[in-house]
Amino acid sequence: MKWTSSNEEVATVEAGEIKGKAGGEAEIIVTTEDGGYEAKVKVKVSIEAEEIQITTGNIEGKEGKQYKLEIKVLPENATDVKINYIS
Repeated sequence: MKWTSSNEEVATVEAGEIKGKAGGEAEIIVTTEDGGYEAKVKVKVSIEAEEIQITTGNIEGKEGKQYKLEIKVLPENATDVKINYIS
């Protein structure tokens, strides 16, 4: 069997074992040695968030007034990040 990746910057494959390298998408392709048969699978590699920071600083508020929090997710190239605000 011959294994290949359509995007080796995102994912590599060796003997059927896939290794994610960076966020993005790739297609893994396996072909028989004689080239007679082929199978493909799409792979999506995500980068997990490691830290979240509130960069606004301390807020001293007044009743009835709204304030916006500024946040920063690290690493900055993290994917699939969902933020829930709870008071």
